This record gives sequence, C-alpha cells and structure tokens, in this order.
Amino acid sequence: MFKTQIISLNIFNKTLYLKLEYQNIAGSIKDRVAYFILGILKKVGKVDKNTIVCEATSGNTGIGIASFCAKNKIPSLIFLPENTSLEKIKILKLFGANLVLTPKEIGLAGSLRLLKAFLKNEFLIIDNTLVSKRDKNLYGKLITNIEPKKFYFFKKYFFNQFENPLNWICHYKTTAREILEFLEEEKKKKINIDAFGCGVGTGGSIYGISKALKEKYKTIKIFSVLPKEYPHDIEGIGPNFEPLFYRKLKEENLLDEEIKLSTLEVKSFLKDFIKHTGIPIGLSAAANILASLIFLDKHNLNSALTLVPDNVYKYLTKISI
Repeated sequence: MFKTQIISLNIFNKTLYLKLEYQNIAGSIKDRVAYFILGILKKVGKVDKNTIVCEATSGNTGIGIASFCAKNKIPSLIFLPENTSLEKIKILKLFGANLVLTPKEIGLAGSLRLLKAFLKNEFLIIDNTLVSKRDKNLYGKLITNIEPKKFYFFKKYFFNQFENPLNWICHYKTTAREILEFLEEEKKKKINIDAFGCGVGTGGSIYGISKALKEKYKTIKIFSVLPKEYPHDIEGIGPNFEPLFYRKLKEENLLDEEIKLSTLEVKSFLKDFIKHTGIPIGLSAAANILASLIFLDKHNLNSALTLVPDNVYKYLTKISI
C-alpha cells in the first residue's frame, strides 16, 4: 500500500534524497501508522462501528485515522489545537471525523490531557464544549454531527501515537525497508549516503528508521529536527514535551545531533524551495531539508536522506505569499 518515491536534488553542492511521503493515501507519512495500526486492530476485532477511535494530534495522524475510519465506517474523535491549519480541519471534517479544538496556549500537550480526561469519563459536554471535570480550565470546542450525549456511551479506543510501539514498528518495517531497498540500489552505482535526519513529532519515524539504518550502516549519521522556540508554528514537529520514542533514540545512542530551527527560518526556506524546485513541500519537510543542508555543511559531508511528510496544500492559510 505504501511504497513512496525517493528523488534526488543537488542544492549548494550537496546531494539530498527526499522520500515523498505525501504520496500516501490521505496525503502524509502518518497514513502509514494509521492504516498499519488500525488495520491490525480491525482484523482482531478491537475496533468496529461501535468503537470511537480517539487521538490527540496536530492534524496529520488525525487525517490518517479519519481516512481509515471513513473507509471502514468507524467513528473517530480527534483532539487538536485550535491553531491547526484550516486546511487540515476541513479535511478532517470531510472524512467525517468528530473534532475537539483546544486553546492554542496549551499546545498539543493540552489536547492530550483533555483526551485522557475523556477516556476516563471525567468530562462534561456543555453548549458544544467538552470540559474536564477535574480542571474547568481544560476544555475544547466540540465539532460533531453526533448527538453529544452519545459520547458518554461509546466504547473508546485510544490510538496513543506517542506511546504505542506499533508506531515506530510501522516505520521500522515499512518506511525503513523502502529506504534500505533504495540504498542497496544506490550502492550498486557506488553511491553512499552520509546521513539521515527528520523532524520529531511522536519520534516514531526517526526512531524506527534510524534503528533499521544503524543495523545495516553503522557509520551513517543521524540528526533530529526541532523547533528553536515554543510556541512555534511548524506543524508536525516539536510537541511541547519530549516524546517517549525520541528518548529511546537518545538512550540507545542512535542520535548524533539536534538541529533547531525557528518558524521564520522554516517558512522563508519553504517559499524559496518551492519557487526554485517546483516541489510542493509542507512545513515539516522544509524544516527537514533546511536542517539537512545545515548538518551536511557543518560536518563537511556530501549527502543526506530525509522525509517530505506532507505537502504545502495543507498550510496555504499559514503562509504569506
């Protein structure tokens, strides 16, 4: 189902290999994880039309979940910060997802806290607002076509992208396998890649891919991409807490360096990159590509592979053109 394309570009005398993850079914790398995990759960009967699949996300995981759920007639409830791009919110609505929009000030961590209150049935729904019983300052606007009282009675499944090991296992088994197949072909042409890096959202992709790459290529360098400031507006990376899989990456000594970028740097680079290459990369992809160039230049290396998690069409209202 997956198998996305890898292309090469020469920028500032550095060779970049870009894996175009926006080619996945609903437009992002997160579709892999959503279809991988929910496909397994559907087969074993853990999710069905009487189960509501719940997740906190900056958008793309929610879209992947909503896509799978639409196809399989399963309800979904997505908690996300209110400053998520309008394009992502509209896509979620088109897939029929139920949404809870939390205040931007509390970030994705706040969306996750409210979701956990919902899972424990420690919530109230008042005037289309879902409120934590324990903390009245923890709330979100409920956008739904379902009668609100039904949310008290659903069987709930917490997707749990930040802690579910099937997240990184999906990337280890699918994304990394495709990359390794590509690298084997490149080796036949006597071409080697010096580094791999990508942004940290859940940490699932960088951990799963890096783990597989280091098993095969011991000397490959691994770098992560993070926001320089909080709050930031680089959707898809840098939740306002350190994810479990990113900690594991560091604990297993797989990481060589962190590259931190500002929202302004990323948005500026995104516009220049699209204008000069014609490739419609999204915000996290712009961060990944800029960080790759910085890392290669800093260490006098020649080539890196990184991910293009989604495309710019989800962020047009966030970019001044």
